[in-house]
This record gives sequence, structure tokens and C-alpha cells, in this order.
Amino acid sequence: MLSRFISFGFFGEYVAAFVVSIASFVSGLMMGLPDAVIPQLTSGAAGFTLTESEISVMLGIMSAGSFVSPLPSGYFMDHIGRRNSLILFNLLTMISWVLLVVSKTPFPIYVAKFITGMWVSFEYTAAPVYVGEITSPRLRGSLTSLGELMFFFGVLYTSLLMNLSYETIIVSCAVPSIVLLFGLILIPESPYFYLMKRNRKMALKNLVWLRGSMKV
Repeated sequence: MLSRFISFGFFGEYVAAFVVSIASFVSGLMMGLPDAVIPQLTSGAAGFTLTESEISVMLGIMSAGSFVSPLPSGYFMDHIGRRNSLILFNLLTMISWVLLVVSKTPFPIYVAKFITGMWVSFEYTAAPVYVGEITSPRLRGSLTSLGELMFFFGVLYTSLLMNLSYETIIVSCAVPSIVLLFGLILIPESPYFYLMKRNRKMALKNLVWLRGSMKV
């Protein structure tokens, strides 16, 4: 990955924590998105119309996705890594954005919202775990709380898009997921994950990237 070639010295912890906080931003905009698009979905301004019952199903399916997600989340985090799991689930969110922007019928939208629910629940677990594992004790509290702040910025972000067209709103919401993907490729895996796998060499290498020094 790019973390092999790009280093931020003593700012590595800050960079990694900020990148992962974008995941919380994505969760926030996903939670705020219904308020931005439901008026267009019910009025036909989106180019198609959903009934009130279809809107209710859409919102309920998102909750169902949140319920299901924790089951595979722990497995993936412990088997392929915290960062790699975030990459995997983030790729799923990109599928959901594509479905939302091209779909004109309820079913693909239901699938997209189910994926959305999965992401929100997964990110709520994975992001704090990653940040907690890669930060030093003196920074852990402040950098972990950054995710909560970014979540509310995500909700605010969608509220600023409400007067745009349906397609523009969806595309604008997809952009942070793309930024997140490139950011996750840039940062290293959690050193703790490598210690779990008894790979002390990679754990030390990633810890040096994060701390900017061999004195870790």
C-alpha cells in the first residue's frame, strides 16, 4: 500500500485518525440523507415517486442493515484487519451510491439502504477500534472523539444539499466515500492487528510510520 512510500513523520497518528474519521462523516451524511431526499421522492422531483409505505420500508431496511452488520464485522476485523475491513465495507457503500443514483424503482433503493445501515453500524464499531489501537495514550481521547464531531458534520453536510437535484445530492454524498477509500489506502494497518497475528516485524514497521520514530 501507499503507506510504504509516503510518511508523515510525527504527524502519522493525526493523519491516520483524521482519515478514519471521514468514515464517521460518511455515516453522518447517510443518516442525514433521508431528510434531504424524501421530499423529492414523494413529490416526483427525483424523476420517480415512492409512496409513504415504500418510504417506511426504505427506512426500516436501513435499520435492518444496522442490526445484521455487527455479526460479520468482528470476523472481518480479526481476520483481514481493521483497515482492510473498512476498505471492504466502504466499497459496499460505493455500490449503494451507484444504486441510489441510477435506480428508479423501490427494490434497488432498498438494497442500497440495507448496505447503508450495514456501513453505519460497522463504522461505529471499527473506526473507534482502529483509532484506539493506533494512537498513543496522550492523544487517544481527543483523536477518538474526532469521529463523533465528523459524524455531526456529515449530518450538516446533507442539510446544505437539500435545494439541489436528487442526482446531485447523491453524487455529492458519494464523494466523501471516494476520498475515504484513497485515504485508507494511504494509512497503515493497526499494529495491534499484526501483533494478534504474531507478525512483530509489520507491527513495528507500522508503529514507526504512526509515531515517526523508532522510539516506540
